Amino acid sequence: MIEKKSLFLGWWVVFGSFLSNAMYSVTGLVAIGLFIEPMSSSLNWSVASISVGIALRQIAGTIVGPLLGPRIDKTEPKKLFFISTFITGISTIVLGFITNVWVFYMVYGVIGAIAITGISNLVTGTVISKWFIKSRGRALGFSDLGSSVGVIILIPVINIIITSHSWELAWISLGLLHLIIMTPVAFLMKRQPEDYGLLPDNEISVEHDLITNDSKSDRVVWTAKEAIKTYQFWIIILAFGLSNISVMAILTHQINHIVHQGFSSTQAALIISLWAIFAGFARVLFGFLLERISVRYLSFIVMIGSALGTYFLLIGNSLELLYCFAIIYGLFRGAIVLMSIIIWADYYGRTNLGAIRGLTTPFNIISLSIGPVAAGYFYDQLGSYDMIFSVFILLYVISGVLILFTHSPKKK
Repeated sequence: MIEKKSLFLGWWVVFGSFLSNAMYSVTGLVAIGLFIEPMSSSLNWSVASISVGIALRQIAGTIVGPLLGPRIDKTEPKKLFFISTFITGISTIVLGFITNVWVFYMVYGVIGAIAITGISNLVTGTVISKWFIKSRGRALGFSDLGSSVGVIILIPVINIIITSHSWELAWISLGLLHLIIMTPVAFLMKRQPEDYGLLPDNEISVEHDLITNDSKSDRVVWTAKEAIKTYQFWIIILAFGLSNISVMAILTHQINHIVHQGFSSTQAALIISLWAIFAGFARVLFGFLLERISVRYLSFIVMIGSALGTYFLLIGNSLELLYCFAIIYGLFRGAIVLMSIIIWADYYGRTNLGAIRGLTTPFNIISLSIGPVAAGYFYDQLGSYDMIFSVFILLYVISGVLILFTHSPKKK
């Protein structure tokens, strides 16, 4: 029998992950959308060439996944957070001084990408899944809420710096902010409750640790070798891989699309902030729903909703239509990352979760990189995103159908 603590250490891990997700979503993902137009104009780079750097960032980040995953299972993540924060912050500052596209590829596309993976949801999602079973949905939901809060607060600020001063100063400011916020976060990250004499969810006995929902596999220990032999492993990779093509492309090109629809960068930033507000609400809402409804049903819903939201972005030639995009896309697309974390934990348990999720990252290379490059290429060739955004809508629908018919694996 273990004495139950009044203040569960796992919730401090959630808070640290909240801050980490806030900075990762801005520094690692969304912010680049604000820089495409000013960097393209200032440095005479094409949108496609900048998109190559974005694609390289996804490739470099996913390559380290198989090495990083097992380490998360076995060691404290504190040192990893320190190293990741320092290199990410410095490389972001350096972006404010570059003039050569190949230096951009190296600093943003390779060095910064590998570094920031250390604070990505591969780490935070895996660690939280080890601290919680019964409350896993809400814990991950609150953690992932940080992604929206970061975008809501920082994207308008970065846009103001760019429009009022320069894109160079914006990169430098973002890098300094990353160092200031993320350095203390490392102290909050703990590997698993058993290392501190605790049980998941702060339960008082092993019996209470068992899950009653038959759709979850936390009672069963799946190894990475066993997981890859199940067809569900490959269907999940395919389904979320197809959706990631759309996710990354829209994430990096949505601001440029809105600006070239005739709206100002300030209006575009406000639309994205509105999108982030609803995405934050969705992450908490779906976090609670995941404790009651199967992840495959909810995954289907968020994929179809994301397709609908993308349609409004496609036809968004008025602020009213863009508001519809922000609300609908935020409500559903905002929960996709949450689904992709939960489904691995629910289907294969928490014991070797880092190793299992680490094995999936190389397969994300194509999906995470092809979307931004394809969007940039077709924009340069056709002068709009209309055709490629239509493809993204279809990919969301296919992803939802695949997940809907993928039941949790049963270990013999």
